[in-house]
Amino acid sequence: MSTRVELLELRFQHSAKFWIAIIFAIGLIVRVSLILLTLHNIDFARAIEAEPYKIALSLVNNGTYADAYGHGVGPTAHTAPLLPIILAIIINVAGVGLAGYLVRTILAAIVAAAAFAMLPALAVKSRLGILPGVIAGSIGAMAPVNFQNQIMGLFDAPYTMFGLIGLCIVFSVYWISENFPLRGAVIIGLLSGVLCLLNPMVIEILVGWYIMGMLYFPKSRKAFSFFMATVATMMMLCLSPWAYRNYKALGAVVWTRSNFGLELSLSNNDRASAEAERDQYSPSYRHPSAQLNERDKVRQMGELAYNQDRKKEALSWIRNHPERFTQLSLRRLFLFWFPSMKRWWQTIAEALITVLAIFGLIALFKKHHPSAGMFLAVLGFYPAAHLFICVGPRYRLPIEPVLFLLSSCFCVNMWDTLEEKWRIRN
Repeated sequence: MSTRVELLELRFQHSAKFWIAIIFAIGLIVRVSLILLTLHNIDFARAIEAEPYKIALSLVNNGTYADAYGHGVGPTAHTAPLLPIILAIIINVAGVGLAGYLVRTILAAIVAAAAFAMLPALAVKSRLGILPGVIAGSIGAMAPVNFQNQIMGLFDAPYTMFGLIGLCIVFSVYWISENFPLRGAVIIGLLSGVLCLLNPMVIEILVGWYIMGMLYFPKSRKAFSFFMATVATMMMLCLSPWAYRNYKALGAVVWTRSNFGLELSLSNNDRASAEAERDQYSPSYRHPSAQLNERDKVRQMGELAYNQDRKKEALSWIRNHPERFTQLSLRRLFLFWFPSMKRWWQTIAEALITVLAIFGLIALFKKHHPSAGMFLAVLGFYPAAHLFICVGPRYRLPIEPVLFLLSSCFCVNMWDTLEEKWRIRN
């Protein structure tokens, strides 16, 4: 490492808490400013279209976790419970008008700013050095590329982003040390369980970590397997009350969400595209929230039977259209990494972040860095579900801080390399 980079690293290391606080403050100021500047564009009808908000309204008005697709449809597990509960609290405190909008969006802004502010801590714990974390956190705070999804607060993305960075910080402690104590497994399992109550896709990352761990720790496979089995057990215990509620309300155990069959069908049919937002505005979009006859089917059949029916329909279409399914899957994977954004500069920025992050990950592997496999599991396994279901910028948001961090690693590495070459020549 060059002298200048070493000096910067030491300077940031001595003031890590200061930089975390500064990044959080900048991120919050930027996001709240953008919220206030866009008040004239508020669309209150958009909130009513979101399933978590509909469930929150049912919780407030009827005391029931129900009606994800509209009034009177019945009990649901379409959305994991934590976000609707948060939204219900906001509605109870601030109502559904302007005050409720401001509380909801500012809370999401706080959580999103905190996620980027934690990047210096993740960088230190994963032994990347604090400098990439400060750079990544600062850029992410000052330039919220995927802005709307960070502050909207109607879906879980900013909360999942915050939780995932926290989980990575805790997990990296045990990954880097190659020490897998029972206490650590319990902590990670509980954190994972809470995250699953927001977004069950964290399970894919845990699977990725287990696979990579079995490759990385050949001498500790037994200890690591027990560690991850304990994580899974604690996560299941955390989800058990929700699963029991679903058994009582819906007639079957649902550990996370019930809507996979619906999403699979919406994403794989003759008229489907790879982009979620594009499909949602199609008149042929057969979502119960969009079509009355589909809503009536849910009411008559029950949510689980309806989703099972849609799943069979989707699997039949996939079997009969393998070429089209492959095209959609590849397109979905491409759009996850190179999303089509509302503004051209956002599209370019997201693509640049992806490319730099890939180079950053490659650089870590070339250096045989101990955290390379951990970050590969996050990037490689988190998007796995989008081989089968449609994609959009909102679905990518939870791992964007990791992409910023790996991008910064690459830039710091390039700076270090170029400076070293310049010193040799002179």
